Amino acid sequence: MAMDELLSKVEDVEELSFYGLMHWLEEVSKLLDRADHVAVSKAPKAEDKAIADRKDELIDAQGRLRKAVAVSLESPSLTKREKPLAEKFCQEQLQKLQAQVAKDDRAAKASQRLKDILDSVRGAPVVQDSKAVRDLEAQIKQAETDWKELSPTYDKWEKGRHSFKSNADLQTFKRRYEECKKLLDSA
Repeated sequence: MAMDELLSKVEDVEELSFYGLMHWLEEVSKLLDRADHVAVSKAPKAEDKAIADRKDELIDAQGRLRKAVAVSLESPSLTKREKPLAEKFCQEQLQKLQAQVAKDDRAAKASQRLKDILDSVRGAPVVQDSKAVRDLEAQIKQAETDWKELSPTYDKWEKGRHSFKSNADLQTFKRRYEECKKLLDSA
């Protein structure tokens, strides 16, 4: 994914769902790891060097995403897919704070706050996925079912062991195959 595209996606964090926030936070973290790797690499790739040059923008985006995640966890309303991500995020943040708790009173307060948030995440009821998500999951399930039917026939046709009654049948089959493949690849 292009760096500009990623940074534009995280510009308006209020529009993102919790799942989206966590996805983009992971992507930004991967890019920051690549930028850190450039510092120790003897011959970095040009793409990695460009990422390292924009490290400050990535750090800013990561900060905005983390703040948005924290705000959304203040009163958690999470789906079954988001709940484990929220717990993992809170636990990671707690682990980062544990080393500082003994030295700093503020870190102890922050640690307690995170523990409270983690408890509220664990105790929050699971919310049903949105209609768009449910529809998309149904489409993916249908595409997987179609794929099980289409793929063997396509492989046979490609090897010359299957023929169609007419060119129209072949074109219809190829169109269904390509649509199914495109949907599964994008999922």
